[in-house]
Amino acid sequence: MDTLYMIGNTHFDPVWLWTWDEAMASIRSTFRSALDRMAEDPDFVYSFCTPAVFEWIETVDPPLFEEIRKRAAEGRWDVEAEGWWLQPDCNAPGGESLIRQGLYGQRYLENRFGRRANTVFNIDSFGHSAMMPQILKKSGLDFYVFSRPAPDEMELPAALFDWRAPDGSVVTAYRAGGDPGIYPQNTAEAIERWRGILPAAGRDAMQVYGVSDHGGAPTRQAIRDVREAMAQNRAVAVRFGSTGDFFRAQRTKPRPTVSGELPTRYYGPYSNHTGTKRSNRKSEYELNHAEHAALMAERLCGFRYPKDTLYRCWKDLMFNQFHDILGGCCIPDAFDGVRDRHGRLLQTAGEVKHFALQSVCRRIRTLGDNRDSVWNVCLFNLNGTPFRGVTEAEVQWAWEFPWYSGGIELVDESGAVHPAQVVTEKSVIPGARTRFAFEAEVPAMGWRTYAVRKTDRPVTRDYGDVGGESPFLLRAFEDAGDTWCFNTADGYGKPLEEPVLIERRIAEKGPLLTTVKQTWRFRDSRIEEFITTYAGDRRMDYAWRVNWNERRTVLKLIPRGAAARPVRAAIPCGSVVRPADGREYPVGEWMSWGGENGRTLLLDGVFAYDTDGGIRLTLVRSPLYADLRLGDLDERPVRPYMEQGVHEGRVSVIPYEMTASEAASAAAHWNAPPTVVCEANHPGELPPTDGWLRIDGNAFLSALKKAEDGDPAAVRLLELNGVPERVRLTLGGACTEIGLEPFEIKTILMEADGSVRETDLLER
Repeated sequence: MDTLYMIGNTHFDPVWLWTWDEAMASIRSTFRSALDRMAEDPDFVYSFCTPAVFEWIETVDPPLFEEIRKRAAEGRWDVEAEGWWLQPDCNAPGGESLIRQGLYGQRYLENRFGRRANTVFNIDSFGHSAMMPQILKKSGLDFYVFSRPAPDEMELPAALFDWRAPDGSVVTAYRAGGDPGIYPQNTAEAIERWRGILPAAGRDAMQVYGVSDHGGAPTRQAIRDVREAMAQNRAVAVRFGSTGDFFRAQRTKPRPTVSGELPTRYYGPYSNHTGTKRSNRKSEYELNHAEHAALMAERLCGFRYPKDTLYRCWKDLMFNQFHDILGGCCIPDAFDGVRDRHGRLLQTAGEVKHFALQSVCRRIRTLGDNRDSVWNVCLFNLNGTPFRGVTEAEVQWAWEFPWYSGGIELVDESGAVHPAQVVTEKSVIPGARTRFAFEAEVPAMGWRTYAVRKTDRPVTRDYGDVGGESPFLLRAFEDAGDTWCFNTADGYGKPLEEPVLIERRIAEKGPLLTTVKQTWRFRDSRIEEFITTYAGDRRMDYAWRVNWNERRTVLKLIPRGAAARPVRAAIPCGSVVRPADGREYPVGEWMSWGGENGRTLLLDGVFAYDTDGGIRLTLVRSPLYADLRLGDLDERPVRPYMEQGVHEGRVSVIPYEMTASEAASAAAHWNAPPTVVCEANHPGELPPTDGWLRIDGNAFLSALKKAEDGDPAAVRLLELNGVPERVRLTLGGACTEIGLEPFEIKTILMEADGSVRETDLLER
């Protein structure tokens, strides 16, 4: 007999059309209601276990939390249904962030309830990236529930299927919704519709019911409807249950296999609110590098690794990755809280990083001599591959030393002299400070010290014109879409008039680099481009600053000479090749394509692109905030539009196709270049240059941190190219060899003495 499993649930948005504090009040009443329904019906099961929300209840209503724990121990409150910290966006976060959703979500449940989840209930997220089955499986999660993409967006062979990652990892997934939908207003009608569908389909089904979004548990009426249906002797059995009950009952039943990503056609969340997406990326790197620096400093000089502080930062980051937040779908007031939470995270993680680095720096033997080189710059590369490229530093003269406005050169540990190009300082007090660009090489997870030496040669600035052109075209298009683009799923509208060039001038010009600034006007908006070329390097860097004052308009950046073609785009923990089908897709930190005019683009402020007539990167779009377009829109009220004001971002253009591992490494250095510490002269027991970690082989460093339990280092590596790899890992003075299968995510725990054991993403 086919069975309909009735999953009592609350789809709860901790931020959306309201702020987090309002949501906290509503979820308290929701949980009270759920517990009351359990007291009224001994068979009713409620599924909810979002740790971020449980922490609120622990803090403000401990007795309520204890009631929840009691019901969970009885099996009435299902805490095995949502094994991530909360329901995040699954496109814009880095892969390590999705891993931490499972690591911290599962550990919280185990700590508070004595059990881990087996399911991720990600019912509302806007698409699901291809590496997720491996991330889930290695986090102890076997099952996945989603609703988007809906059947009209993506055809699947069945609602229940095995979802396979590129490495071969498999979880069982279920698409809830379709007909008759999720969270129905009338539970009895939904049950009747299922009883008409399931006999012909020959399968079981899961019906999620309850009150959605702002809170509200299943109602008394809904539970009565389920109870009445259970009492009826019909061809389809109806029962209360949990997600685990449903999936366990399907284990012996045949299922098709689906590989690859599950994207939605409603592309607004890919493109919205790039400022929040950019802050998320910056926060990910700052937090990741704070862990790297803290562990290195602990091992080298006894710095105390601040595990609890870093955990609080991760909780802020994960909360801000909620799908309506990172998808840009909330009201403006909600984004004020997002901004503040990112600010708290960035300040705290930045303190950890800089405290750790200066704990190391004070023990480094510097190179200056206090006569003509009173300053040193110590560059810390906190990425997993060596850095080589142009970077910038700035030193102070007045009032510690005489005012100075001449040339600069750098001297390394071997005595070699490195020329530097003096560039415009951040202050506007000539002679007080000097800023300079230079080409540096820094070992992976290490440092390099350069003495800063005055040359006393005068600095002359050349503002003469230079040739060349921008690697991109700026184009605007109509955008009639609501916030999610539910009403314009097939793409943006017609092209609008071209921007008008109003100024072209030299910003920097010298032997190392040249930067040209171009200023454009488009209607009421102003767009500034900064195009930087380097001597002896075909790479070109492009930055923009947009003062955007348009409504229902999207601004695109179009690479010159790039016809529509398949694109390899970065996704969390990997990459995927997508067809040139004109659709808007999300993209991570890099994208590339081959053939004639092949290119790799490194991205810090672009999160979506399309291939409608060419490759087009999305810079800003300006819909109304939280416009669901459920009916005709009243245009009379004054409403806020998204993305008004100043926005910035950068793209680095590399004129050939890179491998995935090369592109990921280059993007990491582009988004998080070496941290510069300006240091006075002093002795020290650490050498002027050294590397604390070395990876020999093509593996990308996803995490380097102190293990959750005990003192080992937890090292996480990614194989990105799809080929087996043998890697030699050196950490401090210890070495080990690690085998990686194609597209594998591998975590090892490494003791200070070099002993190693492999673990899963929960570090068990």
